Amino acid sequence: MTRTAHDPFPEVILGNANRRFSGVTSTMLQVLEHQQNQASIVVLGAWHLPSTVRHVQFLTLLRQLRGQQAKGRIVVFHARRNNEMIQGLIIRSLARCTVRLLFTSTAQRHHTRLTRWLMKQMDSVISTCNAAASYLKTPPDKLIPHGIDTERYQPSTRTRSLTGGLGHPSPTLHRALWAGSATKRR
Repeated sequence: MTRTAHDPFPEVILGNANRRFSGVTSTMLQVLEHQQNQASIVVLGAWHLPSTVRHVQFLTLLRQLRGQQAKGRIVVFHARRNNEMIQGLIIRSLARCTVRLLFTSTAQRHHTRLTRWLMKQMDSVISTCNAAASYLKTPPDKLIPHGIDTERYQPSTRTRSLTGGLGHPSPTLHRALWAGSATKRR
């Protein structure tokens, strides 16, 4: 079925089922800015979203995907967490349109039996790096690095003035930035 400019039917559904603001949420928000220019996207769940992002609640989305306008459509459901894969499975089983399930695996640890079973139900699994892909029992369908926006994040050309302001006498002094958690994980 062909889309029109006024067609509110989504081409892509992004799972957003975590109340906590996590790295997964941050990545989704950063990538969403670029994806919205390429497809009709709706986010399932309103957690941590700017007001400009189109979002929907589960039952509202399910009603839309069961409606007459859903027949003949293809929708991609992109999950990043177990609960989002479960939502996708429910939607796929009840929708009148074709729902393709995609899971992005970023975890650099062994997956639980439940997660492995859920991933087997997906139409496609992608990973963001070789390290994360090495923990998958089956190789990912695609490796798509998130990467760093080098247009946005660049080394400063004002190194001397920045280090002087921090009280460091030498611009060659080595520095480190910790941007993570120091807590023990599972």
